[in-house]
Amino acid sequence: MATLVLLSAAIAHADCLRSPKKVEKPRHEPMTVPMRLLLSHAIASVQPVFPEEARRAHIDGEVVIAIEVNHEGNVTQTQLLSGEPSLRAAAEFAAKQWRFDPFCIDGRPYTVRSVLDFQFRWRGSGAATATP
Repeated sequence: MATLVLLSAAIAHADCLRSPKKVEKPRHEPMTVPMRLLLSHAIASVQPVFPEEARRAHIDGEVVIAIEVNHEGNVTQTQLLSGEPSLRAAAEFAAKQWRFDPFCIDGRPYTVRSVLDFQFRWRGSGAATATP
């Protein structure tokens, strides 16, 4: 049920920013949101740099980082959930630099938790990519 409320509220999140006089006190207890909703609020996404040692070793894989985004849209906490050890630091460093439009419901900004899933792919030609 909370997901449906947040999905409908995502459309109106800009109202929270445009009408600061109506904004209630931020809710600091984090609410979990799906990654898809989190990505729809991204205003600055940083792609991880593929680590040179992983590129040379032809290592690829996935790294999942849990993040907490405060009521202002800044990443305040990260936690590694899983991933290839040689790729973890690059993914976590990138995740810390993301920025989001605040999550608001009924004019009240929320702190949220979600995950970022980074895919690191080595290509046989020597090129490598890292994407969320």
